[in-house]
Amino acid sequence: MQTEPASRVGLVRALNPMIREMSFAELSAEYGTNEARVNLLAELEVFLKTLDENFSVYRLLVYGSFLAAKENPSDIDVMAHVCACPSDAGFSNITILRRVAPPHIDVFTLSLSKSYEEGRSPPTAHSMVESFNNLDSHLSNGTACHSAVELTRSRLATSGP
Repeated sequence: MQTEPASRVGLVRALNPMIREMSFAELSAEYGTNEARVNLLAELEVFLKTLDENFSVYRLLVYGSFLAAKENPSDIDVMAHVCACPSDAGFSNITILRRVAPPHIDVFTLSLSKSYEEGRSPPTAHSMVESFNNLDSHLSNGTACHSAVELTRSRLATSGP
């Protein structure tokens, strides 16, 4: 039986990220504390509108320095999982999300999926963070998400934490 290297197992076990669900308005109220942050939030809002116009179901997690006490973060890091179905405007043109994101929205796309099954749900926020944190490249360079804010859109009710 093959086992994980001790360093990988230790890192994975040490992470128990805090994930909070918020509306965009709540995120803006809590983290839009100065002009630079408000400008970044305006870019995030443009990106969210692009997602809303093209996809009925997505899960987006904001993480990184924007959520920390850093007064002037240079960007907003987001993790994304998009589920596209035939009724979505973006179904035929599903693309790399970084290409449609404003310049200061750093998108890490965990998954873009097309399905002919309407109402497919993205994975839970905790599953997304676990996938992100367990990527070999992130484990080898120490990249990890310890906290995130979830901004999820679904025409259907979502389940899970």
